Amino acid sequence: NSDYTFNTTLEDALFYGEHDRILKALGEIVNNSVKFSKGQTIDASTGVDENYSWVCITNTSDDIDEQKIKELFKPFGLPGDHSDNNTGLGLAYVNAVTALHNGKVEIKNNNGKTSVWLKFLKL
Repeated sequence: NSDYTFNTTLEDALFYGEHDRILKALGEIVNNSVKFSKGQTIDASTGVDENYSWVCITNTSDDIDEQKIKELFKPFGLPGDHSDNNTGLGLAYVNAVTALHNGKVEIKNNNGKTSVWLKFLKL
């Protein structure tokens, strides 16, 4: 079934950046969230904390082992872990774009939900 529900909680989260690259990075995160979700709901939220403006995309999935999380950001990702014909460059691209904007990417597990946080220095 290809019907998904996208829940959004959006707050002002301003930062400077290259619009096209950031949109492509966000597209990669949403695409992976849909592709690897065990459910039909994707949550998207934005906000700010002390240092960063952030975007968070969450899906329902198996927890990702902490050691594997480090490997996900390397070009070509984890060999043999691709369920499709993609190369595994998506998260490496996301990590590079975020780093070029003085930000960081975090992946967090929380009882069957996986969240990917893109954090950019706030204005």
